[in-house]
Amino acid sequence: MRKSVLFLLLFFLPIFAQTPWEVFKAFEGSELFGEAVGEADVNGDGIPDLIVGSPGENLAYLFYGGATMDTLPDKIFEGETSTDSFGYCLKGLGDLNQDGYEDFGVWSRAYASYTGRVYIYFGGADMDTLPDVIFTGENVADVFGWRFGAGDVDGNGYADLVITAPAAPSFALEGRIYVFFVDSVVSGTIFWGDTMVIYPDSAGEALGLGLDLGDVNGDGACDIVAGGYGNTVSYPGLVKIYYGGALIDSVADVVMYGTTDGAVFGREICIGEVDGDGVNDLVVADQFGNVYVYYGGDPFNTDCDYTFSGSGDFGYDVEIGDVTGNGVPELVISYPSGDAVYAYLTHDNLDRYADLEFTSPNSGDHAGHAIAYLGDINEDGIGDVGVGTWSNPGYAYIVKGRDIDPPVFVTFTLPDSTPSFGPYVVKSVITDIFGIGWDTLYYDYGAGYTGVSHDSVVADTYYYTIPSFVDSTMILPLTLKYYLAAEDTNGNLGFDPSSGAASPYKCVILDTFPPYFESTATVSDTSAVGPFDVVTRVKDRYGYVKRVELWYIDSEL
Repeated sequence: MRKSVLFLLLFFLPIFAQTPWEVFKAFEGSELFGEAVGEADVNGDGIPDLIVGSPGENLAYLFYGGATMDTLPDKIFEGETSTDSFGYCLKGLGDLNQDGYEDFGVWSRAYASYTGRVYIYFGGADMDTLPDVIFTGENVADVFGWRFGAGDVDGNGYADLVITAPAAPSFALEGRIYVFFVDSVVSGTIFWGDTMVIYPDSAGEALGLGLDLGDVNGDGACDIVAGGYGNTVSYPGLVKIYYGGALIDSVADVVMYGTTDGAVFGREICIGEVDGDGVNDLVVADQFGNVYVYYGGDPFNTDCDYTFSGSGDFGYDVEIGDVTGNGVPELVISYPSGDAVYAYLTHDNLDRYADLEFTSPNSGDHAGHAIAYLGDINEDGIGDVGVGTWSNPGYAYIVKGRDIDPPVFVTFTLPDSTPSFGPYVVKSVITDIFGIGWDTLYYDYGAGYTGVSHDSVVADTYYYTIPSFVDSTMILPLTLKYYLAAEDTNGNLGFDPSSGAASPYKCVILDTFPPYFESTATVSDTSAVGPFDVVTRVKDRYGYVKRVELWYIDSEL
């Protein structure tokens, strides 16, 4: 979903991410293509589909998901006039009309002098591109449709539609939240009921600047959580929670106020489960680079449980979803001024260091201007993330989920059958469960040498090689270290011993790429001609040994 703010401070944000996050598909369009991204399985094939807004063209594009999906749109949706900014915001809404196909909405920001309009499209096996339901704001400059979402807020078994208008009435910045109740759905037809309007408690709240729906108090009913300016004098921000259920009303059950002028606490809101207790939690971002986590429960505790503090527009958009395949949702936070998106493990592993990092291949495109958890759109078994931009040309990316702590396998080739003058070669290949090779270590040594320090070492598929002119007149441990450093362009290889050290000699590879194993190989000899011991130890990123292999190699094989 597209996110926007009126205040933006940009500073450098140091983020320490561990694992690069790779692109599955990259889409390119005209100016502002990628302003909004969303997801819905509109054709009912069980695979999520990608929707991308392009308000500069007044269009929205639909791309069917799948392992072999391409970058050509399968459907194109168009706004009513060329100046409507259609596609400025969009969001998947689930199966509103209960026909087995998921639906989505698209916002026309500038429709009728910023009155605003939201168009609802019902999915289908071969859906058309005409809107099925249209919602329009009440007044000019209400900016109706700024945020919207669907959820069963009255507990009658049918999803209702919630749409905000934070500038209402007519840019007075009081704010309105409209709840369009659904009484029933019969054979794919929605029977709409009453509409409840939630008004602010005071002027200048801009209520509805942020919005998400979900059960944050664990009572089984979908709640409405909305953010706003707080006031238009100092803009500290506020968050209001309206508990769902049969008795839902327009009076906030919980109110939290920002404490810093200009921070706009509540400009971004996301609901999901991050602490492992089975109850949804609340994530709130401000525009000073802070992301606050509140653990859900009954009663809801307004004391912040965890804070991520960055700079500038860190936290511009926030999503929650399982992007590592571990069965636990991650917290995904964008940083568009750094062209970056980060994912953080949750539950017992929650900390302030990113576990996945995506950096845009197109510098300066403000990747992360919009993000959306897509589910497994590429059918590899792990959830993916859609990333939108704010640039010309515009881009949208599908960033594929990845296992950051996969099982480890170490396989060895037998030494070659070269006669006793050698060299003998042992190769250990370290791979994960998907067969991706993280390290390939080679150990070459020959019976004609006076010790293993005279041997060649090649490592990590970057081929750190000792030149052929190395001979016994050189101080080989230092020479070896020198040439390794000279060829180690990724800075991930360390070598020991120091000058004059006796065997065993140790080569340590510290990966700059996943899964961050410390791969330690020790080669020792008990005499000038063997036997030789070759040990490979593989550790995970927490320092635990995951695999040990030991080979005894006689010089005569």
